Amino acid sequence: MLFFSFLSAILLHECGHLIGLLWAGAKIVSYRLSPFGITVTHTHLASRRHLFTVAALGPLFSLIGYIATHHSDSFQMFSLISLLLGSFNLLPIPSLDGEKMMKALLFSCPRLRKLVSALALFLLWLVGCYVFWILDGSPSLFLLALTLFCEAYRQKTIDNS
Repeated sequence: MLFFSFLSAILLHECGHLIGLLWAGAKIVSYRLSPFGITVTHTHLASRRHLFTVAALGPLFSLIGYIATHHSDSFQMFSLISLLLGSFNLLPIPSLDGEKMMKALLFSCPRLRKLVSALALFLLWLVGCYVFWILDGSPSLFLLALTLFCEAYRQKTIDNS
């Protein structure tokens, strides 16, 4: 049930992005499964408004999934995963929707974007360390922050080449 709920929440989230891409008139070139959902390669979006809308529709669809199912006992796991997935994706961290939304809003301030992304990633890592070492909890948040850091570094090296 957990796997089906997780897969359904991811598909709903990604459908939001696909609808946004179709609305923006972008053509889908390719797609692949990645640790952060489905990575879609598409033609260039015409404006920052399109970039913001496409990025925002994923978390919006996740929120709609949560609102539609949170009162149902049968969909309790899906509801929780949808809420967490949509909320987490709003963080302004590279590879997440929040970073793309921030890029659309702060297009002319790349240094500020990098600073906010680095700060958000560092805070996520600190919370992960706290949960893991101080509360003797799961290392998953710590490892997720580390994975996102590696992905951000990979993107930086790709963008610079």
